[in-house]
Amino acid sequence: MPVRDFRKESEIREWVRRESEGEHLSIEETAHVVLCLRDIVLWYGGGIPNYDLDPFMVAVVKNDFMRACGEADDVNGKILPLYAKFLYNNLPGDWREKGEKIK
Repeated sequence: MPVRDFRKESEIREWVRRESEGEHLSIEETAHVVLCLRDIVLWYGGGIPNYDLDPFMVAVVKNDFMRACGEADDVNGKILPLYAKFLYNNLPGDWREKGEKIK
């Protein structure tokens, strides 16, 4: 399965708003989450090197729930399941193997 083609941040924003976790986010919180998800898509596609992902996103793509909880800011801590849904529904299944290779 190819990476879902999110060409615009607006497409990611619409996806976030459709999900139950995203319904209660403020405009600013939504913008923050959209940028994080966009960076994950870019990372998977090779557009962002591993070293440019922040510690929260590294934990997410490494499928390390405990670390993700510890690294999450106030916004991301509220919506951790949204990241799981995003990865599962929008990236090919090998994102885990690619994430595990991050040092």
